[in-house]
Amino acid sequence: MEEHVGAFFFIGDHIITNDTPISKANIYGDYRNYSSHWDLWRSLLTRYPEYEYMDYDYFPRGRVVYDIKANKCILYIDPKLEDNKFISKIENRYCLIPGQYNQGYDEHYQSLQPVEDIDPDELDEDVIFAESLDMYVNRETY
Repeated sequence: MEEHVGAFFFIGDHIITNDTPISKANIYGDYRNYSSHWDLWRSLLTRYPEYEYMDYDYFPRGRVVYDIKANKCILYIDPKLEDNKFISKIENRYCLIPGQYNQGYDEHYQSLQPVEDIDPDELDEDVIFAESLDMYVNRETY
């Protein structure tokens, strides 16, 4: 199975993502990537408007990109997601094989949510956007 790339959030134990296989991803310089946190957040709000008062950087988030030169995926995560239950969910969703991708940190992926406020039951389900987010986002509100 082909590895995936894209942005994701975690709300409680649930992953919110709009990922795609590497072969369908956009090329940005030496990387293949897909989706933005901003668009993913805006689309999530159409399903869960109760989060509208929060900024998109409140919940822990990250991204998987593919490094074309190194021929390897890189998982960037919020340090709050440094737990096997989160890593396993990301590996499963993104078809990442343990030990065959690099893991990195970037200050951009540090959420505002205090660790003690992470409620494992915050959402009822994982939210997987398997199509373009354009149908969920009202571009006129930007």
